[in-house]
Amino acid sequence: MGNEFKIGCFITSHGYGHAARTCAVLNALSHLRPDLSVLIFTEVPEWFFHESLEVPFEFNSCKTDVGLFQKSVFLHDIEATLSGLRNWLPFGDDILQSLVEKIKDCQLVYCDVSALGIAVAHLARLPCILFENFLWDWVYEAFLLQEQMFDAPISKLQEHYAQAGLHIQSEPVCSRIEDIPLVPPVSRKPRVSRTEVRSRLNIREDQPMILFSRGGDPDALPFHDKLKQLPEMCFVFAGGVSAYRQEGNLHFLPFESDFFHPDLVHAADLVVGKAGYSMIAEVWAAGVPFAYALREGFRESSVLDAFLQSHISSRGYTDKGLASGVWVDDLPSLLKFPRCQPRPNGAEPTAKLITEACLH
Repeated sequence: MGNEFKIGCFITSHGYGHAARTCAVLNALSHLRPDLSVLIFTEVPEWFFHESLEVPFEFNSCKTDVGLFQKSVFLHDIEATLSGLRNWLPFGDDILQSLVEKIKDCQLVYCDVSALGIAVAHLARLPCILFENFLWDWVYEAFLLQEQMFDAPISKLQEHYAQAGLHIQSEPVCSRIEDIPLVPPVSRKPRVSRTEVRSRLNIREDQPMILFSRGGDPDALPFHDKLKQLPEMCFVFAGGVSAYRQEGNLHFLPFESDFFHPDLVHAADLVVGKAGYSMIAEVWAAGVPFAYALREGFRESSVLDAFLQSHISSRGYTDKGLASGVWVDDLPSLLKFPRCQPRPNGAEPTAKLITEACLH
């Protein structure tokens, strides 16, 4: 990769949202440092970065966090998570040394929630940036009443997090720390116009387009026939199928497709789906109304819910209600929700903070 300015990026693999916002930050940073190149460390699939990242990168499949063991898109396993943490912390010297060797040509380490990256940067004596809207120690604190043995990994994670040189928080922030920079939600920018997306899907400009983006298998959803009885509307299902197909007014897209997810969000009149950070950030940026469900029992969910209720034209449902199609009967009122003006993207101020603190 030549003499580029290299950053090692350690990204938690808890969904794709952390990878999405990291790509947005790196793309913004490349405008300030055109010589930027990146080493990626994560378990998020490599194709995601080919789709989202606009700077040269090398990909390393690497476990960077335990996160939460999940039974499904919306349910997590506390006992399996604790077992995973016991096997993960403290970090082994062999793991740390092998990663130090891999980042020996880097000038900076950027971590999205990953404590492993901070430990590697500390050992390599490299400046380190921590970006987050929640940290794992804060998430695990909610489990202490059920299992006191979370105390040891929480303390170890806090020790690593404290070693970051620059700490940046993003809305919707779960545990605000005063005097630490706070940026708006970070999302990848759309690449093509609403008109072009609709043209490629053969959807008219005046035809309501509803984007369903929840994860899981869309073919298992019971309300397809109900949607087909609404031919004046078009429904686009993002992810969960192996190839694109169309059934009347229903369009099914694989996760890895020719359609960039932010483009779909900006082209939609309503988004229906799981309210994770990335989806909220994309809806925030587009100003599009949102019918959503949150993960029950996850500490971040109440924070996300409060942000949605106060900042985005939205209505909350249970995951069961979303999956069963309760929202379909509400479409007339949901489609009347006002579209907000697009809001600032936190990627640019984050890139500026990094440049000011570390890259001069």
